[in-house]
Amino acid sequence: MDKTNENILGTLELGNEKLSYTTFGDGPEVLFAFHGFDQNCMIYKEVSLQISSNYTVYSFDLPFHGKS
Repeated sequence: MDKTNENILGTLELGNEKLSYTTFGDGPEVLFAFHGFDQNCMIYKEVSLQISSNYTVYSFDLPFHGKS
């Protein structure tokens, strides 16, 4: 499945905490991306689409940001 232009939203549960994430790309290598203060997971969308043939990027929303 080509996920280059498709965002898959998910939730990772760690104890009582939930982190939302978005994926970009469908490359064979995996890259985890965490944003800075006062941002959300979409900050990595542009760069993720540029490297999407080589990487599947999991971009997380940290607690109290975005959908987390």
